[in-house]
Amino acid sequence: MAHVGFIAAEPLGVTGTVSGRFTDNANKSQNEESGTEMTTRVRVKYSRDEGRCTSDLDASLGYSYWVNELYDPETRAAAGFDGNCEITEGLNWELIDNLSEVLQSSRQNDTPDNRTRKNIFRTGPLLTLPLSRVDQLRTSLQYENTEYEDPENQDSDRYIGSLAWNHQFAVTFSGGLSATADHQELDSGAETDSRAINLNLNKAWATTTFSGSVGYSEQEVTFGALNQTNDGVVGSLRLTRELNPTASFFFSASRQLTDQASDFTIQFQDVEFDYREQSGIEVTAIESGLDKQFGDGTQFGGQLFFNRSDYLQIDEQEDAAGLRLRLSRSVTPRLRLNANGGYEYRRYENASQNDQLASASVGLSYQLSADLDCTASLGYSQRDSDLPSSEYTENWAQLGLSYRFR
Repeated sequence: MAHVGFIAAEPLGVTGTVSGRFTDNANKSQNEESGTEMTTRVRVKYSRDEGRCTSDLDASLGYSYWVNELYDPETRAAAGFDGNCEITEGLNWELIDNLSEVLQSSRQNDTPDNRTRKNIFRTGPLLTLPLSRVDQLRTSLQYENTEYEDPENQDSDRYIGSLAWNHQFAVTFSGGLSATADHQELDSGAETDSRAINLNLNKAWATTTFSGSVGYSEQEVTFGALNQTNDGVVGSLRLTRELNPTASFFFSASRQLTDQASDFTIQFQDVEFDYREQSGIEVTAIESGLDKQFGDGTQFGGQLFFNRSDYLQIDEQEDAAGLRLRLSRSVTPRLRLNANGGYEYRRYENASQNDQLASASVGLSYQLSADLDCTASLGYSQRDSDLPSSEYTENWAQLGLSYRFR
């Protein structure tokens, strides 16, 4: 009998945006130079579930140039794709790709000269074997490729194998053991071998979910005559709770042995690695957030974060802690007010450098028609630092038009 899958799909969404942004400090330095950046961007969103196959795509492609030619024209791109197909019962094939813009170094300011694109591509089979009514064995073998736009950054290939046993103690409680091993090869000739074993737990209540793991990881780096081994306790946890029908809370934490080519910064977006040096990293990240929707449609979100990155081969440590706030409120059926604010403290231990970053913006979005929106925003950002060359203040204004083609 042929397998017939239920087909569910969200409509293809295509949005085009044209914007102009004026800033009084485009180079974000004490030698202020104003400029206007013009950007054209197309965004595509698509989701499909064909029973055997699922896929989610969110991608944008843009082109920007500076009217006063302060910086060279550049292509801007970001994308996320997650696909999974069932080959036969218990055997799936996964394909994941993530393209993003990252800062080369958090010690320098966010300008085109300090940005590069990073693409992580991962694919491979996943086999799930039921051992009993309550026991399950899962094994996977994946290939991962990480590439950077800047040729000075080191691309890499990684081969990842994993084996996990899971036991269903109750309908809402499960746990088990997992082991992973991966081998990474860098363009420089350096190789990294990592191994980890973890105890995993998952629990769900009526309004709360918890997932966590704790274990041990070892990382061995080989480059020519250099051989360095790092090890330690690793773990992660995530707690989400629905406080009431209009408010939710989350807490997430992780401690891992990893490297710059990994996808850790996708999971914790406030973590910024230094990509100018390739090194084993012991990273700890903590995030907590609250989302609330009020009766009048106003939406509020707040997030606290802390992270620490220890670069083991070069003996450097970076800390960051901060706060993010956002507010969105409907003024009229067609007019919406948006506001964002943030504060971040950064410490670079070996450089004896302490930085404070603050930013704020407010904007209006007006719906001209069912598919056409216009936006106007004002913003401010500032960096105070022990290193005078890193300090700056910036004021900016932006106008834009967005059209939903479908």
